[in-house]
Amino acid sequence: SDTHGRHRDICLPQGDILIHAGDITHFGKEHQLLDFNEWLGELPFTHKVVIAGNHECNNTYDVGKLITNGVYLDGSSTTVEGVKIFGIKFFPDSFAGSVPAATDIVVSHNPPCNIGDGLHGKASGTGCKLLLREVQQKKPKLHVFGHVHSGYGLYTFPDTPLSGTTFVNAAICGGPYNYALTNPPIIVDL
Repeated sequence: SDTHGRHRDICLPQGDILIHAGDITHFGKEHQLLDFNEWLGELPFTHKVVIAGNHECNNTYDVGKLITNGVYLDGSSTTVEGVKIFGIKFFPDSFAGSVPAATDIVVSHNPPCNIGDGLHGKASGTGCKLLLREVQQKKPKLHVFGHVHSGYGLYTFPDTPLSGTTFVNAAICGGPYNYALTNPPIIVDL
């Protein structure tokens, strides 16, 4: 998540499924989205799943038409290697949809409330309460998101209503408004 046009500078580990949780571009530059799509086609991952972040949502181009070397999700699901993935692009206010039953992975640009939505892993309450409620009810194995650069990290909550779901703020760029590549990609085994 949150590569902001710096995707070619990232050292990616090996894996089966690559998930990008939005903010592919820096302020929605179309040439960066096209280069990202070309880069996706060069990667050795078997499956590539992409959603749009706020930087892509503020433009006139159709992200879904420009992403041809991966699966673009926008309030939709795909199943790869028996894993059901549901993706939600950036939403400006509050999540108004629902996560389908039996979803294994939720990908959203926005964080859920009080998880990876603050500075250095601290809760700030800027994430979405309704998204958190949906994830808590549907209990996916993994929720990948970004948007809040300073909330980067992997979060688990054993012995709580959130146990069983791993939360990952995968923001590669660090700091609240810093676009330097400061965080490595996060690997999750399901």
